[in-house]
Amino acid sequence: MPGDVIRVPEGLVLPCDLVLLTGSAIVNESILTGESIPVMKQNLPIINTERYSVSECTKFTLFGGTSVI
Repeated sequence: MPGDVIRVPEGLVLPCDLVLLTGSAIVNESILTGESIPVMKQNLPIINTERYSVSECTKFTLFGGTSVI
C-alpha cells in the first residue's frame, strides 16, 4: 500500500515499485534494461522540494520484478 515502510532483504524479487528512504541497495535490473551489470541505488535525499517523479528519480527507485543483490 502507498505509504507503507518495509525492510528489503537480499535475494528478494521486488513485488512492486519502491522508493528507497534510507540506506542503499544493489539491484539487478536486467529484466528491465537487458544489461547484466548490477545498479547501485541511493536513498531519496531528505531535502527534496519537488514532487517525486519516477522518470526523474530512477536512482532512488527500486522497480518491481528486479532482484536485490
